Amino acid sequence: MEREKTNPYVTRIELRDKLGEMEKDIKADIKSLSSKQTDDNLFNRTLLTELSTTMTHVVKSNDKTANAIIDLTKEMRDKQQKTDEVIIAHEEQLRDHNKFITDQQKMLDGKRGSTLKWIGVLVPVFIAFIGGIFGIVEILIPWLIGL
Repeated sequence: MEREKTNPYVTRIELRDKLGEMEKDIKADIKSLSSKQTDDNLFNRTLLTELSTTMTHVVKSNDKTANAIIDLTKEMRDKQQKTDEVIIAHEEQLRDHNKFITDQQKMLDGKRGSTLKWIGVLVPVFIAFIGGIFGIVEILIPWLIGL
């Protein structure tokens, strides 16, 4: 507490002394490690190496999966575009076919109207023709009988 009142900052000498003490403690800890602890450290390093390798494989696999998904998405987009083009072509063919059917119906309606018109003209002519034949026969029969 007294030190804080006089000089609150740590001096370089104190830092050097503290660093020296820490180095001595670390060196003592390193020397005190037994062979068992060293073996444990080697085992842990081996596990870390294997984990690192596994993580590398996972990252590569993830990259391959991402690339496959990108390729699949592109392929699906291309197929969708081709499907859209086919649908548009079919719709155009359907429109053309419907127009053709409409034109054919108009032609049939025109022919039907023309046929009805001819029937309307020919029926009275045919009736007049048959009436004329019966009229001639009616006149000829008494004349032939009178001969």
